[in-house]
This record gives sequence, C-alpha cells and structure tokens, in this order.
Amino acid sequence: MIPPAFAEVSDQILSVPGMWIQALLIGCAAILAGRFRWWLGLPFMALPIVIALSTFGLRHSSKLGPEIIKEPGESYFLNFYASAFLAAVLVGIGIWMGWRRRKAAKEADDH
Repeated sequence: MIPPAFAEVSDQILSVPGMWIQALLIGCAAILAGRFRWWLGLPFMALPIVIALSTFGLRHSSKLGPEIIKEPGESYFLNFYASAFLAAVLVGIGIWMGWRRRKAAKEADDH
C-alpha cells in the first residue's frame, strides 16, 4: 500500500511574491484600460475585492487558517490585504487618469 502524501500548506497557497506580482498585473492592466476609456477600468475593481474577501475567508477557515498562521505566519495575510489594496489603488488611478483625460478632451472641444 502506498502511504498518503502530505503537502505543506505553503505548497497549496499563493506565495508572497506571487501575490504582489498579481496585484501589479491587475493594476497595470486597469491603468491601461482606464486610460483608453475610464469605464473600462471599473470591472477591474472587482478583482481586489474578490482577493480581499477570499483572503478573509481563508483566514477564518477552520482548517487552513490556523495552519497558514503556523507556517508562513500572520504576515502572509497582511501581505495579501496590502497587495489587494495596492491593486485597488492602481485601478483607481487608472480610472481617474481616463476620467481626467476625457474631461480635458471635452474642455478642449468646448473652447
């Protein structure tokens, strides 16, 4: 009989550098979309919200939460929330840049 394989919790969750790269990719895509048309950045705002809510659910999971705190530590969740916040800020910047560009173009047309 083959013994069961046990994986560490860290093998099953996103790494800290991976979560920051994910946040930067979401933010950069939102900036590009938002600069083209401001409203194209709006759907990207759902991604940081989903990331934060899934992290909250993972943290309060009865099985995974304590194991994650035991292995990578509480800072894992802090990094996850901070990366979701960074993604949300970058999405907001992209929307604002597109809105400002549209407003400037509209004012130039009025003059």
